[in-house]
Amino acid sequence: MSITIAEILRLPSMHDAKVVAGGQALERRVSTISVSEYTWNTQFKDMYFDYADSEIVISAFYAAKDSVEKQLNNIEVYHSNRVAGLILFYVGVILPYLDERVVSLAERLNFPIIMMPEGRPDLRYSEVIYEVVEAIIKSHRHYKDLTNDIIEQVSCFPASQRSLGFAMRILSNNTFSTIVLADMSGEPYHVSVWPRNVNAEGYLRDGKVIIEGELNPIMGESCRVYVYPIRSAKGLPLQAVIYKRGEVFDADAVRQIGETIQTAINLWGRNVGESPLSELVGAILRDEPYKIKRLSSLFRVDVSDIRDMWILQAGQPDKTDQLLGLLPRLLQDELPRARGGFIYDAFEESGVVMFHAVRARDGLPEAARALLESLRGHGADALLTDCRNLGGLERIRRAYTLNERALRTAKKIFPLKPLFTLFELRFADECIKRIEAGDDSARQAMEMLEAIPGDGGISYGDMLKTLFAYYLDADRSAAAAAELLFVHKNTIQYRIKKFHELIADDLGGMLEVNELLMALAIGRILESDRKSRS
Repeated sequence: MSITIAEILRLPSMHDAKVVAGGQALERRVSTISVSEYTWNTQFKDMYFDYADSEIVISAFYAAKDSVEKQLNNIEVYHSNRVAGLILFYVGVILPYLDERVVSLAERLNFPIIMMPEGRPDLRYSEVIYEVVEAIIKSHRHYKDLTNDIIEQVSCFPASQRSLGFAMRILSNNTFSTIVLADMSGEPYHVSVWPRNVNAEGYLRDGKVIIEGELNPIMGESCRVYVYPIRSAKGLPLQAVIYKRGEVFDADAVRQIGETIQTAINLWGRNVGESPLSELVGAILRDEPYKIKRLSSLFRVDVSDIRDMWILQAGQPDKTDQLLGLLPRLLQDELPRARGGFIYDAFEESGVVMFHAVRARDGLPEAARALLESLRGHGADALLTDCRNLGGLERIRRAYTLNERALRTAKKIFPLKPLFTLFELRFADECIKRIEAGDDSARQAMEMLEAIPGDGGISYGDMLKTLFAYYLDADRSAAAAAELLFVHKNTIQYRIKKFHELIADDLGGMLEVNELLMALAIGRILESDRKSRS
């Protein structure tokens, strides 16, 4: 049904290719291959590219060859879209070199990058594409253990990307069939079409699946139809309707497809067969388009109105169950002041709140602070990320992914903060990239701190503590920093004045302040990591 990245590496066309990142994910399965030569920071920045699930991508980074930032962004987009890995061509020909920051990011995301031999303009995409497609087709000839194969493919991806809809899309790709999961009246819950250029609505009539005997005319073409009985997690009767062009499925193939869907429901489809509005949260974050359309229509929610989102996590991992248990009631108490609609659900280890048609968006920060205070009153310290002005489902998903990646680092930089913004998370993420780029990059970022003198009656340690408190904790308020360090306000002012005189006469410029903030943040991250190891 598919092949692994490790098997691709053994193909003759991949001779002398080397894995430069994501070596722990080589058993990830691949069901298709494509070429990608665009970047999301230029003309495509507002578009969303829906890759096939378990797809491996070939690229030379042509559109991003002159910008490491664009290359990093491409890796993040590939990862968030469940791309299995990247085969990178023409390093030393089109792409001058593969930057270590790109390798570090891919390694952190456990995203495989396979680099073809450097300096070889004679290599051809077509040779790799031919051999990979041939190997995938050979794997399709027999359905030996379809259920384990599909579940294994889904399980190779991060928990936030595992879902019933994801499993069904991989299943559809692997069997070259369109699959609809519906209730017994024909009302669809999930639709996964193959090929992708076919509209899902073509398999429906008046919103219900088309089942008119063994052969059905679908969009002018005859399709064989197979129906397999399914049960929801709560025992409600459902049906898997399978549409197949050309090849005929035998009874065993239909059984394996049905059992695969049943297993995926048991693992990732807890509310299939029901229609709670809260399910819209997971549908958006997991990118389940048909489910989004069905739920938003059913509850009359315009998902384009969702511009703000809160993500809440327990301050301590062992308090997650307590937090998720408190949130539904406390949200009802605190959010009426926002004067608009909200949707809440627990997603993985987080509580996620999405706001739609909010008439008083300026009231959301106040409501967030009130919610955190209420949680503290119930003995549940929480971290809340306030994601504002998102404007689009893809941006919502990217914000959630960024939060998963950078929140704990942001907490190391700002240990006193319970309420974070996307700006702070992006700053923390940039610090991570600088550290992962190697010792030289981190040392260069911290040069300003290393130059702090130990004379003038102020120790290096005292000066560093003062800078941490003044710039990172107290928002450059001498009075607040003095309170945190238990010293007089004049002491803080003297130390900051001394630092300006000895290190930089003027830290009023944006670039100078940003450089100092980066140095302080990296210093705090490294200090926190050292303490956790000791």
